[in-house]
Amino acid sequence: MNLMALTADVAATPTAMESFLSNIGTFFTKCIGWLGTCLDTITGNPALTVLCLAMPICGFAVGLLGRLIRVN
Repeated sequence: MNLMALTADVAATPTAMESFLSNIGTFFTKCIGWLGTCLDTITGNPALTVLCLAMPICGFAVGLLGRLIRVN
């Protein structure tokens, strides 16, 4: 058997796992791009910044204080 001929054929056609991992990598790269677009939109608009950052922080603080006050 010719080992070079066998390895050349394997490298020419990707396996199912190689295709799957490549597709996952492409999807992950697109997701990071979408996340960047969303964050640019949020940080570019002060109203969205307040709604997405300040409101959850205030809610966390109020909830934490409520739990501290109710401690027996």
